[in-house]
Amino acid sequence: HNQIMDSIAPMVRQVRHSQEDLVLFECCMALTNLATVNHETKRKIITCKGITAFEYASYSDDTLVRRAAVESMCNLCPEPEMVEWFKSRQHMRLWLLYSGAYEDDELTSSAATGALAGVCYDPEVAKCIQDQEEGTGIPTLVVLLMSGISPIIHRVAVCFLGLLEGLGADAKQILKENGIEKGIDSVLNSAKPIDPPAKSAVETLQKELAS
Repeated sequence: HNQIMDSIAPMVRQVRHSQEDLVLFECCMALTNLATVNHETKRKIITCKGITAFEYASYSDDTLVRRAAVESMCNLCPEPEMVEWFKSRQHMRLWLLYSGAYEDDELTSSAATGALAGVCYDPEVAKCIQDQEEGTGIPTLVVLLMSGISPIIHRVAVCFLGLLEGLGADAKQILKENGIEKGIDSVLNSAKPIDPPAKSAVETLQKELAS
């Protein structure tokens, strides 16, 4: 156990300072896995400034490095520091870009929407999504709902269920104004079958909006 804990700080340093894609990728992957060991390893990654290191790595031109960094951050949700990170408009803008790029990189999009699904219930995070430049916040999530990709549809439906809580009293109205009903209809009437968990999440969302 001590060996695991001792390996975290040097790996985070590598993510921060290495110029080599392979090193960045391997360290991000290792830390992604360590974040799932237990709560203690998660806390250690955060106290070693893992969040800013992963953010730095997520700007990489290398798809594998970027994906590994996004997955690492996803595994740190919903720790309070990670929820805090999402309250920045700039961070959220970046994250919606990663989420929205499903045609170029489905796996990164899937990881990014997974992280959002864990934080959207927070009122400040929800507001941050709502306050993005026109057409890039909630509309991005509606487009993702219509992506036809089951894991992404499932996660985005959970995001919207979170937003119904996070956006408060006007949540239903706000989502409807952003085209959520069209998105739901598109999923449920699609000729392309989607996995039962995704379908179930979208049906739950539809019920919540109608209630």
